Amino acid sequence: MVAVLFAFALAAPSPLRLAELLREAQEKNPDLKAAEARTQAARESVSPAGALDDPMLMVQLWNAPVDFSSIPVMVQLTQPIPLGGKRAARTDAARADASMAEAELAGKRREIETQVKNGDALAHILEAIGFNPSFRYEKYRSEWSDSTGHVVIDETPIGNFGEIEGQAKWIDATARRLNIPVKSYLKESYAELFASWKRKTRNKAKEMTFKAIKG
Repeated sequence: MVAVLFAFALAAPSPLRLAELLREAQEKNPDLKAAEARTQAARESVSPAGALDDPMLMVQLWNAPVDFSSIPVMVQLTQPIPLGGKRAARTDAARADASMAEAELAGKRREIETQVKNGDALAHILEAIGFNPSFRYEKYRSEWSDSTGHVVIDETPIGNFGEIEGQAKWIDATARRLNIPVKSYLKESYAELFASWKRKTRNKAKEMTFKAIKG
């Protein structure tokens, strides 16, 4: 899964959600990656489950070695055709396996994804286990999804940005539907965008927070 970031002129504010720390944990969690791989494999097995078995080719000959000009050779091609709805049953079973894998994946995601209601308390916990803040920023995020990918809009102290997250083809198709040209894609992180903004504006803010920039 990949994502592109783009800048735009207007965004509607919404409550701050989902800390970036949780996003990183989700991306790097090995159990989650394994669950995603199992889910993908289960989805891809649904179509083959209902397919016919591979045909069998059989060649028979007598008195080998033989003179093919005088000895008959029999070639037989067979295609097993299951009766009694067996193919449909196999497809249903594969779909059930895929649904179970998707449920397991959703459960893994819920295990590491939660809202942070008390940011200060979480900061104290992280500092207590040895983490120190390297970059602090704020944003108001709105999010939309069509079950294939996500489109988010962030209102930040340095401007409004959008992010399209999903498979590469879906990202490009969604960007076209939103009239966002490829040249508008941004590869920089928020830390890099903030550093660039500071150079252009000569602002001395040390954090990308509304208070630090507007205060």
